[in-house]
Amino acid sequence: MKFWLTFLFSSFLFFVGVGQAKPDSSSNSPSQATTIDLRSPHFPGGTNELLKFLIDNLNIADSNERAKVKGLLLINIIIDSTGKIKEATVLAGINKKVNKEVERVFSIMPDWIPAIVDGPKTDQEFVYQISLNLGTKPKKK
Repeated sequence: MKFWLTFLFSSFLFFVGVGQAKPDSSSNSPSQATTIDLRSPHFPGGTNELLKFLIDNLNIADSNERAKVKGLLLINIIIDSTGKIKEATVLAGINKKVNKEVERVFSIMPDWIPAIVDGPKTDQEFVYQISLNLGTKPKKK
C-alpha cells in the first residue's frame, strides 16, 4: 500500500558553529576575495532516494486517517560531522500523530554525507518543507 509524497527541496540552510571567512593576511589588496569551499550535507543517492526512504518508512496504516493527511510540514534536522541525524523536530506540521511519525522516520535514516566548510566536515542544520498528500494519487498527464 503506497501513498504519494511531494518533497519540496526548498530547504533553508543554517550553518552551526561556522564563523566568517578571514581575509588572506598575506595580501594587502582589499579587492582580493577569499574563496571558501561550502558543501551541504546530502542523502546518499540524492533527493529521489530520500523520497523513496520516506515513502517506504512512513507508517500511517489507518485509511481514514491517511485520507485526512494533507498539507505542508516543516522539519528541522541537525546533521553532525559524521553524517548522523542528531535531531529531527517538526516545526509546523499536520497533526501530532503524523508529526511524530515523520520525526521517527528521520531518526532512523541512514547516515548522510556530511557538510564540508572550507576543508573539514561540520555539523549543519536544515529546515525542510515537505508537502504531504496521503489521501489521493496525483493525476496522470
